[in-house]
Amino acid sequence: MTALASLDDVPLFRELTPKKREALSAMCTIRRYAAGDVVVPVTAEGAVEVAFVLEGEVRVATAKGDGELIVFEDLGVGDCYGALHAIDPRVPLGSVIARTDCRLGILPGTEFLRVLAQNGKAAIVLLRRLTERLTEFAERAETAQGERNYVQRIYAELLRLAEPPVEGEKAVRVSAMPRHRELADRLETQEENVTAAIAHLLRAGLARRVFPGLELTDPARLRALCDLA
Repeated sequence: MTALASLDDVPLFRELTPKKREALSAMCTIRRYAAGDVVVPVTAEGAVEVAFVLEGEVRVATAKGDGELIVFEDLGVGDCYGALHAIDPRVPLGSVIARTDCRLGILPGTEFLRVLAQNGKAAIVLLRRLTERLTEFAERAETAQGERNYVQRIYAELLRLAEPPVEGEKAVRVSAMPRHRELADRLETQEENVTAAIAHLLRAGLARRVFPGLELTDPARLRALCDLA
């Protein structure tokens, strides 16, 4: 990945005059981080800073209650972090972690806002980039939603394949159980997703192996899980 020599080379500031870029670079602090380091774009006094990636990559994430990180986005050379928070402090700051060894240009939030106020072209460049990132985030969220639904699709297909229950019994059996790969192709998902979903049913006691098929021990519960009830 190409590195930038200084803040002068950040795409956001290419519309500025050389003199303005020189003045801006003089206000910029260069910081280096090793892979895995946490980046804190806020001063000890609580003042907001905007960080520009000059070399390497950083990851923006937030932690759930169980400590698991939810990744928002990865930022590469030329990208910036903290711009939205500088514009509106109500926008929360996520955790920023260096994915690789990286070099960042740090600009005080007040100076960043002054640049945007005085240079309409720079503001438009920023808006375009933020729009691109929001669009990418929305597309990833839509994809993630589809992936979350693969479990319901698998459960529904197992119920469809099941034979009618024997009178007086609750369980139903899938005698002609397709291979995981065949089931995955049919449902437009990954084979490992099918394997994981069926393994979950076995662990939960909602299914059991009846070679060469599968017995669904609680069809009503399974219908509820796949929103068919």
